[in-house]
Amino acid sequence: MSAPARSIDLKCSLLLRVTLFALLICVLASALVLHQARTRIRDHVERSGATPETRLQWAWKVDTLPAEAPEDVAITHDYLSIAVEFDNGQDLTYMWSRALPVAHAFRCPLEGWHHRETHLVVRSGTGELGRWLTETRNVYEDYVRAVGGPPPERVLRVWLIANSIFGRREGRALFGDTRLGDGARLEPVW
Repeated sequence: MSAPARSIDLKCSLLLRVTLFALLICVLASALVLHQARTRIRDHVERSGATPETRLQWAWKVDTLPAEAPEDVAITHDYLSIAVEFDNGQDLTYMWSRALPVAHAFRCPLEGWHHRETHLVVRSGTGELGRWLTETRNVYEDYVRAVGGPPPERVLRVWLIANSIFGRREGRALFGDTRLGDGARLEPVW
């Protein structure tokens, strides 16, 4: 597959990791600030209904994964993902894991985020790194299966996350042709 016309490059560089590590040391008192300091986020506000037909579609080319170990524990929670925020305060992130199996879902292991963020592995391993791949997910079904509880009524935003503060390794991914919608109608997110 050729590269999409528009893509977003996420890279956790050495300078970014050093800067974020310094911020981490300075703000140990606030879990929310810590999480935002460790992540590079590119977001788009998208207020739309969350129905059983709600789908998210995106293309991504992951060149380098930031984690060397399973990402479902705090000490190795380095990852690249696309995330959806809902009106009920819950987030669902779709991630590429180095070691966790596809379809594995887990709550964020970081204090301050475990009550609101759930990760769902959609790709695993290194075999397809460096290739453009397109994913289509039924957000509503994924929410019910991975997060549980009453389903949300609305999607508030879609954003990208790159985190490499724990292992201090580089992660690199390009995201493009991101769309959200119901049924056959998918509208561009960015």
